[in-house]
Amino acid sequence: MGTKKFKINNSGESPERIDYDIMGFHKKRSFNAKGELYLIEYFKNFNGASYSDLAVKEERQYIRDPASGWVYMRVMTITWYLQDDTPGYIKTSQKFYSMTESYDEGKSRRSNVINTTSIYLFGLIGEANAIDFLNYVTFDIDTYIKGSVQPLIDRVSNTDKNYMLVGSPTVKDIIGSMLEAGR
Repeated sequence: MGTKKFKINNSGESPERIDYDIMGFHKKRSFNAKGELYLIEYFKNFNGASYSDLAVKEERQYIRDPASGWVYMRVMTITWYLQDDTPGYIKTSQKFYSMTESYDEGKSRRSNVINTTSIYLFGLIGEANAIDFLNYVTFDIDTYIKGSVQPLIDRVSNTDKNYMLVGSPTVKDIIGSMLEAGR
C-alpha cells in the first residue's frame, strides 16, 4: 500500500502552502439567494457541461450583525482531496471585516443577485425583452448594488410592461422575490 497523494501536488506533502488559485483549475462558484459566494470548487477537468476530478473545495460562511445585516466575519473551510477522492487535509480560518470591507462585500453580494436575476430574466422573457427591462431599471440597479434596495424592488413590483406580467406567479413576482432575498 503506497503513500496517499494529494491531487494538487501528486505527493503526500501538505498542500497547505500551494496557491491553487493560480494553477489553472476550473472553478465552479456557487451563490446562495442572498448573493453570497458560499462555495468554490476547483476541478481538474471541465468539458463545457460538467466538472470532474475535484482537487480543492472552499466552503464559506458569513457571520452578520443581526441589527445591521453587515458582515463582520467569514469562516472558510478548505478541503484538499487525495487521489482516491477522499478528503486529505482540512483547514478552517476566519477573516474579520472592516467597515469598508463589509460595505464592499455587500456591493459584491448584491451585484451577484443582479447577475443571477438578469440571467434568469433572459430565460423567462427572452433577450430583447430582458435588455429592454434592464435598460428601464438601470439607475435602480446601480442604487440596489450600492445598498438602497427598495427602489428597484418597487420599480419591478409596479411595472406595467406586458412581458413582466405573464405567468403565475408573474415574471415580476419571481424577479421581485429574487431581489428581496438579496437585502
